[in-house]
Amino acid sequence: MKTVFIFSNPFGYGPSGKALSIAQYFQEHTANTNVCICGSQHMLGITGSKLQTIEVDDRCEEEIVAVLNSVSGDKYVISSQNKFAVKAAKRGNIPSAFLDGLAWFWTNIPADHFLADIIFWINYPRIRAKIPINYKDKIVIINGITEALEKNIITKRKGITFYIGGCKNPLTPLPRAYLDLTANLLGSAISKSLPISISTDSESQKYLRKYPGLNHRIRISNHTDFLKRMARSELFVSNGGQTASVEAVNLNVPTAFYLPINLSQIALINKVITENPGYPALGWEKYANLPKSLYQYSEKQALEYFEDTAKKLLADKQVMESLRTNFLKLITPNRQIQKPEALTAIGSSGAEDIFLVLKDKWGLI
Repeated sequence: MKTVFIFSNPFGYGPSGKALSIAQYFQEHTANTNVCICGSQHMLGITGSKLQTIEVDDRCEEEIVAVLNSVSGDKYVISSQNKFAVKAAKRGNIPSAFLDGLAWFWTNIPADHFLADIIFWINYPRIRAKIPINYKDKIVIINGITEALEKNIITKRKGITFYIGGCKNPLTPLPRAYLDLTANLLGSAISKSLPISISTDSESQKYLRKYPGLNHRIRISNHTDFLKRMARSELFVSNGGQTASVEAVNLNVPTAFYLPINLSQIALINKVITENPGYPALGWEKYANLPKSLYQYSEKQALEYFEDTAKKLLADKQVMESLRTNFLKLITPNRQIQKPEALTAIGSSGAEDIFLVLKDKWGLI
């Protein structure tokens, strides 16, 4: 029996969402292959009950090696942006594949992202020009990754899904000022009786419990159920997470952008706005002077910068009043929002694309 171990980077929920869509596709299209999701509770908390799971510290190479060694038979590793899983696979001479969902974003692609035997990049414009000559034989361009839902899932669209994804990350403490700012704005929306459900991670949910008005609106669900709720929404508002934004657009849900919290999110939003001037987005630049060198920041520095900016906005009553007014405009359902070409052009069949390549390479059945 062959076993495919699937790992994810616990930075937000973007890599996890892709990993779960891949796992779902592999499970549905193989008969004699075990598919196993491996990760911390951050990942397993949104996995659902249909997939086999193993709990492991997804940033500890030694623990991952132990998990891989605990299973007999032919083994394979698929990593959604998790370098530790690929390094562990290499130590055991286990075939590996690495999905770099941010290859379009990197100015300098980390060397660790070229270690796997097969590397998948998503089909963003001009992505092929970034392929290094010495890695061209093992980089495969695929479509965007979304999970297929039943065609009759949508009866009537209702309500707003507000998504700030996994605010918890392995680089900095929980962004409390960002969450306080978000809670302040959501409170103004709830006071207007807008039908909002809020999606985030469990740590952020615990922190937001101090805001009684938000408590019963926060939903933490498995990835498939989250997509079903999103599909039925009149409006999807996210902070620019690539995976969720592409999923929403492919489900034909009108999408708007809230304040981003990391560099790839602000880059994605700017990509959409550049191609669609006037697209609904609540940008930091309207309320703070963003440094010209922002894209030269490390991810940790950017996270800290956005957290510090959130603190400053909270302390400025005049700015907060303007922010609340614009936030209410942003989250008012608007079916006239056009689907951004930057997100639709990359397609949605990436899980199938990966499966077809690896089915052939690894002889999966």
